[in-house]
Amino acid sequence: METYAQAGQVHTERVSVTSYQDKVKRVGELSFKQTVSLSFKSSGYLMKLLVDEGDEFEQGDLLASLDTTELIADQKAKYAQLVQAKQNFNRARSLLDEGIGSQQAVDDTEALVNVSKAAYEISAYNIEKAKIIAAFNGVVLTKTAELGELQRPGQQLLRVAPLKDNWVVKVSLTQHEVGQIKLGQHVQVLLSNQKQFKGVISRIPAMADVTSNLFTVDILLAAIERPLGIVAGQLAHVEIDLNTKQLVYAVPVDALMSINHNGRALIMIEDKGKYSQQDYAVHSVDGHYLYLLAGDTVQPLNVVVTGWQRLQRGLK
Repeated sequence: METYAQAGQVHTERVSVTSYQDKVKRVGELSFKQTVSLSFKSSGYLMKLLVDEGDEFEQGDLLASLDTTELIADQKAKYAQLVQAKQNFNRARSLLDEGIGSQQAVDDTEALVNVSKAAYEISAYNIEKAKIIAAFNGVVLTKTAELGELQRPGQQLLRVAPLKDNWVVKVSLTQHEVGQIKLGQHVQVLLSNQKQFKGVISRIPAMADVTSNLFTVDILLAAIERPLGIVAGQLAHVEIDLNTKQLVYAVPVDALMSINHNGRALIMIEDKGKYSQQDYAVHSVDGHYLYLLAGDTVQPLNVVVTGWQRLQRGLK
């Protein structure tokens, strides 16, 4: 049955088919995307340690250094060997020029010069690497030694984390949920200090955790470094839009006339000035919209939002 209405008696809203966007809310943990282990290349006793756990530092700061007494002595010995090798080379070349030497002697002494030079450069490099210089602005997470302790090559002294573009919130999603998000997707993040940030999904694992069967997703907070009150390990509330392939009409809740005995929503539709009551399967509902399944049709609907009560009486 159809009816007509005078202009101004009803208000309609044109609603197009769209993909349904669900939301998932999770509590995650604020963490660092990357941490770095700092150590010395050479062995030696720890002479300076200028930072402690929790301290922040800037790029170029000296963080720690070794006692270089032995390294400097080694460098001097390598330098003396290089000088001696150059002298032997010059002597062998002079003898060759005088006709009393051999090309083999020149070649051998030249090779020794090259070896001695490389050894000297390594000794100088070892002295340079007896200092740990900050390569970025960061914070000290842990330290594993104290002043005077012997350090071995590669032995971790400090574990640090960059502060810029390095804060992530780790949240766990189900297999169904992780299939409906994508890299680079924007996410709303509310930290426990009530500060809200925009995050970006930066990592989606290919495999689930073997214990929980959940996927731990990283949400990068690129816009912050270390605002007051934010520390690693604190909780963060995350809201993520899930993109589904389900096609729906997002109809204002005020347009709902009733729910029939089959659980379908009754809506008043306008088409070329004529009004008819139609029923649709309900996908979901929130405080503002009623999401109706579009089915096979993709045509927009002119939905009566206000005034359908008058039209309904006309249909009876």
